Amino acid sequence: MSLRLTPFDAHIPSHADACFERALQAFLDRPSVPGWDILIGSVLPARRAQAAREATVRARAHGTDPTLLFHCLLRTGPTADLLSLMESGAVEPSTIAAAAHDAPVALKALWWALAAQAALARGEPSRAELLLHRALRIDPDHPGVAVVMARMARRMRPTRRECA
Repeated sequence: MSLRLTPFDAHIPSHADACFERALQAFLDRPSVPGWDILIGSVLPARRAQAAREATVRARAHGTDPTLLFHCLLRTGPTADLLSLMESGAVEPSTIAAAAHDAPVALKALWWALAAQAALARGEPSRAELLLHRALRIDPDHPGVAVVMARMARRMRPTRRECA
């Protein structure tokens, strides 16, 4: 019987962990995109997604600017943390829309829809509608846009109250 360890099964302290901790502390002390690059570069490629997740959780708890974290996570690649920042409205919709301009053609509509979702989360329904309209003009059949629209519709749906 062989025992197979994964990063989630056991955590074995190492020199690499110490480097990550130092880089994370430096990032938390002075958050910046170059600091993020140093932080993520301090871990092995196989551990970068996990390191980005841990760094994001700790940075948010530390009060790091969500827009800065958004730009950092864009460099690391799409993650649930990046999506969470956008969906929550923590990132300004115009920042997400700017990322849509740089996105691959196949993803532009999705980025615009996510900007719309951020606007709605911030309590800006008119702005959300305009951003969503832009997404639909780009690609009305994009499956990601349909998912975002469904989420937005659920959020906008008035709550039903029962009468006694």
